[in-house]
Amino acid sequence: MAEKLAVMNTAEFFAERRNRADFAAFERLLIRKGGEPPREGDEVE
Repeated sequence: MAEKLAVMNTAEFFAERRNRADFAAFERLLIRKGGEPPREGDEVE
């Protein structure tokens, strides 16, 4: 029973976080320029 309640609480937590998310800001962060280049092995192929 405790495990089931934990799963339900976790799902509710992430649903609330998703509802508060600012996806436009997230997209701006993903496409911004600057910072350090990817380390060797972390490049996008």
